Amino acid sequence: MKKAFLISIFLIISISSIFANPIDNDCDYLETLLSDVSIDMSLSLDENNLTTQEIIDEIKSIYNNTASAREEKKSGIDKKAFASAINEAYRKYSKINGHAAVLSGNDFFVPFEHQFIFYSDLYFTKENDSYIVYKNYKNIKKGMRYTGNIDNLFKTIQNNQILYRYGIFSTKKIKNSVISIDNKDFTLSVYGNTGSVKNRKDYDFKKIDNCVYLKIEKCSYSDKNLEKQFFADSEKIITDFKNTDSIIFDFRNNLGGFSKFLNQFSYALIFEEKTKENENKFDKWNRSITSGHKRINTRTMINKTISVGLAPSNYINYCLENIDNKYLVEAEESVTLNPWYKGKIYIMINPLTCSAAEDFSLSLKKLFGDNVIIVGQNSNGSLDFTDVYRYILPDSKIQINLCAVDFRESNLLKEKCWHGDTKGIFPDYWCKPTDIVTILTELTGNKKLHNFIKM
Repeated sequence: MKKAFLISIFLIISISSIFANPIDNDCDYLETLLSDVSIDMSLSLDENNLTTQEIIDEIKSIYNNTASAREEKKSGIDKKAFASAINEAYRKYSKINGHAAVLSGNDFFVPFEHQFIFYSDLYFTKENDSYIVYKNYKNIKKGMRYTGNIDNLFKTIQNNQILYRYGIFSTKKIKNSVISIDNKDFTLSVYGNTGSVKNRKDYDFKKIDNCVYLKIEKCSYSDKNLEKQFFADSEKIITDFKNTDSIIFDFRNNLGGFSKFLNQFSYALIFEEKTKENENKFDKWNRSITSGHKRINTRTMINKTISVGLAPSNYINYCLENIDNKYLVEAEESVTLNPWYKGKIYIMINPLTCSAAEDFSLSLKKLFGDNVIIVGQNSNGSLDFTDVYRYILPDSKIQINLCAVDFRESNLLKEKCWHGDTKGIFPDYWCKPTDIVTILTELTGNKKLHNFIKM
């Protein structure tokens, strides 16, 4: 009897192991992440009366329908199918466009893709509230009136004349678009890319007559010596700010990092002298422009913050004291500054301009207004959600990047040039990558820029 009982127990265990889902352990951990550290998914759960179990069930369902038996036989889990299932469930259930990302080996998934502009060669002039065809283009004649969505007209400049170029947003490569002219539909060819930036250095600072050019391609250094050199070279170029009519910040392909690598430049444009009083004002201003943001506040998140060592102890204590509040909202502040710099500030951006570079661009636009002129294509759009942390699922070792802070209601993102996740910052003057130096030359009147700014 005892032997029969043991055999039956063994069979039950064996059968359950056969039918056990190989991703169960990872899903248990993932369920905690979705509710306790991912602010965009957590907000979606709250706002839509969802449970994490519903999301996990969806992940398992997608996985079971797509997993390769061959891959499962080799390693127990079809990692690509699992990573894709997580991504698809995130896309379905998160009603908020956060910056989640799923990585497994060479496979990289993002729930919400950046939207690129695909341009046509059709231009318009603006006459009162109407947009008129600038010159003949195939079967569209000069003088005809645009009757489509004006959001598809992008301000640019040619031969010192303001024009509006037709384009369309898309996450996928497209070749044609339908446009309405005089209430009739026409098909246009469109094209677009991010372009390339030659002379790829981490940074390049130059004084060009009465203009200072700063190309900054990264805001993060693993090598401390390179970091020190960056700050030393920055101090040298900052001294030239007082003798310039214009300053150009080239943030094309700047994928972001830490804001400390750019704060010194905004400080130098606001204050002529370094004093303790000015430093305190600057810190207060920095806090004011991001006030209004919301941070997820759970014990899991606090432990993660402690483990990465980026938060001071007084902040950790503040989080623990308010542990009953799942979300902490930074109180709004108002700080008034009167910058000394009165020249023009030009900022070059493209779809690979992200995070800290977007932060800096928006903060200058907020403070200097029309004296800041942004040129290029729309930026990446990576400020709606910040403080990205990395998590590794225990069995599959799939990496999940999730955000802890929601900046959508912050002061910084109230700028008119900001259009949110997937669209980012809209330039004042739109242009193809190959036209950006020509546009800058027209705006600044500095013909030497072609010798220093490489495409």
